[in-house]
Amino acid sequence: MLKGTQTTEITSQAEESLHQVAIEISRLTQMNQQTSEAITHQEQSVTSIASSLSHLQALCQSAQEKIQQSEHTISALKLKQEDLALKMSKFKI
Repeated sequence: MLKGTQTTEITSQAEESLHQVAIEISRLTQMNQQTSEAITHQEQSVTSIASSLSHLQALCQSAQEKIQQSEHTISALKLKQEDLALKMSKFKI
C-alpha cells in the first residue's frame, strides 16, 4: 500500500508541476505577444520618422535652392542698380 500512496503522491506532484509549467508557458506566450506588438509599434514609428525625415530633407533642399535663386536675383538686381546709378550720374547737370 505504501507504494500506491507514493505513486499517488508522485502523480499529484507531477500534475502540479505540469500545471505550473502550463501557467509559465501561458505567461511566456503572453509576454511574447506583447513583445511582438511592441516591436510592430516600434517598426511603425521608425517608418513614420524615416518618412518625416525624408520629407524634411526634401523641404530643406527646396529651401536651399530657393535661397540660392534669391541670392542670384539679389546679385543681378545689385548689378542693375549699379548700372542705373552709373547711367543716372551721366545725366546729372
